[in-house]
Parts: sequence; C-alpha cells; structure tokens
Amino acid sequence: MKLNCMQFRQLVQFLLFLIGTLQTVGHSFADDPSTTTVSLKEEIESLRKKSGAPGLVAGYFDETKLISWSSGVRKIGSDNAITASDQFHLGSCTKSMTSVLIGQLVDEGQVLWKSTLGELFPDEPLLQDSAWRNTTIEELLEHRSGAPANCEWSKIHLANKADGVVQSRRKVLQWLTLQERPSSPKYLYSNVGYALLGHICESKWNEEWESLMQSRIFKPLHMESGGFGPPLVDSQVLQPMGHAMLLGIRTPVLYDNAPPLGPAGTVHCSIDDWVKYLRIHLRDEQVSDSKLAISSPSLLRLHTPQLQDSNYAGGWVVRKPKWGSEEMLFHNGSNTFWYVSVYLDRSKREGYFAAVNSADASSKKGCEDAIELVFKSK
Repeated sequence: MKLNCMQFRQLVQFLLFLIGTLQTVGHSFADDPSTTTVSLKEEIESLRKKSGAPGLVAGYFDETKLISWSSGVRKIGSDNAITASDQFHLGSCTKSMTSVLIGQLVDEGQVLWKSTLGELFPDEPLLQDSAWRNTTIEELLEHRSGAPANCEWSKIHLANKADGVVQSRRKVLQWLTLQERPSSPKYLYSNVGYALLGHICESKWNEEWESLMQSRIFKPLHMESGGFGPPLVDSQVLQPMGHAMLLGIRTPVLYDNAPPLGPAGTVHCSIDDWVKYLRIHLRDEQVSDSKLAISSPSLLRLHTPQLQDSNYAGGWVVRKPKWGSEEMLFHNGSNTFWYVSVYLDRSKREGYFAAVNSADASSKKGCEDAIELVFKSK
C-alpha cells in the first residue's frame, strides 16, 4: 500500500505512540453527581463506548446554567478523564464567530451586507477583471457566491509563510480570481468564502483575524481558553488530543488545517467558554448587559436565511432536528480529528451540545446521539 505524505507522518507518530504507551484505555466521569442522574451517566457512557470515541462531553445550557456529562479520556493510551473544562477544536463552528465580526463591521458602517469584493478590494486588478468582483458579503455568508469549497491551503500557506497569515489570505483572494465563477451560483458550502470574510475584516481593521478574534470576541466574553489550531499539549497542561483513523486504529494527532483557513474553522476553546459565546445566539436581540458589540438587527440577520429556498444564514443552519418539534439554529464542526455539534432552541432559550475528540463516522454518530439523548432526558 502506497502512503501519501500525511498518512506517512501519521504512521510514524502512531508507531512512536505504540512504543511509548501500550496501556489499557480507562474512562470516568467528571461531573458533579448532584446535577446529574446515574442512569443518564450510564447511557452517555454506553453511547461513547458503542461509538468508539476516546472522549465525549455532552450537555445543555440556558442563559444562566450549564449542565454537562463527560465520559472517556483525553487521549487513547491515557487514563486522564476528559471534562467540560477541557479544550475542544470547534472546526466549522468557528464560522458564526467570523460572521459576528462581519456584523460588527456593518454596525460600524464600514461595510454593507451587499458590499462587493470589487468595492472592498479596489487595489486588486485581477479581481476587477473577473466575475468575482460582484460577489457580495451576504453571498459569502450564506455559501451562495459560487466560491469553491476549498483551495490549496497548505501550498498557499507555505509559499507565503514568511509574509504572515494576512498575506496568505490575500493570496486566497487572488487564487479565487483565477477560478471560473458559475453564471448562476447555487449553494455550495465554502471554506474559501469564510476565509475571505475573515480577510475583509483584516483589511478594514488593519489587523489579522486571529488578533481580532481575541480582542472582539474572546476577551469581551472572558473566553480565556480561546485559541487557534489543536489545543496545546505539554507536560504542564493536560488537554485532549484529536484522533485520526490510521490503518483502522484511532491514533492521537496534533494536526490541523493550514492557518489561512482560520476564519472558516480553526478555533479551539473549552466547552465552558464555548457556551459563553453560544448564549449570545439564544436570542435574536442583544440583551442590555451583553459584552459583545453587535446590534440586534445584525444578530437577527445572522440568524435569518435571506432566500426562501435556503436554510443557511450567517454561520448557522436553521432547521428542525429529527428529535425536536421546533426549528433551531444548528452547526457542527470538524477538522477531521475532532467533532462538535450544537443546537440552539431560541424559543426556550436553551442549547444542546456534544463534542468528541475523534471524527470518524461512528464517533460523529455517537456525538449526535448524545445530543438527542440529553434533549429527551431533560
């Protein structure tokens, strides 16, 4: 069997892992028994075991409380229990955060929802001569621009690494201008589109997206664990690791997508901190004591698809889950080594979530089944 470069690196890491840690996988719960029932704990544990996920955290929250159940370990080969205070990679659940930054730009009067790439980047001659010049912000938000799902992220990153991530995202824009735009764009989920939304923020505020996230979202909401890429793992701080399926075996890895993709999906944080952010979206209007600078009209816009035949708004899908009777805001996220999923029931001001530190099909199903279980058991 011929291995590509990524598979070879994972194989080497896996072999080193086997040499150093041939241990039995343990599991435990990291919950306050007073807030959970033994039966639900056992059901969550059973789901995790059936799915094969190394670790799973699931729960629900409202505007004042957060209840979670945890099962499993931070890394296969370790007996360190996973908890809701641990950091998880959010993958594409990053997109709603980038959308909030766009909403802030709109509120400041720096852009309009219908501002075009041609208007926003007048110094790009290739853009001005291409069909992409008329692409609007709202089309990028709702994946209706025709932008491809992905580009050559790693190649662009490596070629421009010395010039910084902002320049790399400018190269993504230039790459797009060389692609043919569909004459009648339809829905196409696009990481490229969200990378460009992040770059719009960078160009207007003259600051890289990662720094904007820290100052405009993490810091105001006291999300102290917020960061980018895989959670850092060292001898001083124990955090979960993502897992890849290598030769049919779940293997701990520290890989992530290349940094230029950031606005589309590289945020990590603890479940506790993620909920601080998610609570903002339990309402369509801002509460008076909110620390996040976005207006009620902009927040509502991010929760509302603009076309009748579309259910994607600004970083959120509006849909009715198979286990619920009401439409909810939904999104999931994965960098192929982690998986998270969340539903927000704005009619009840409640949210339901689950997260696992692996992303194979069985782990994803276990994650979604855990949300259903929590919802029905509440």
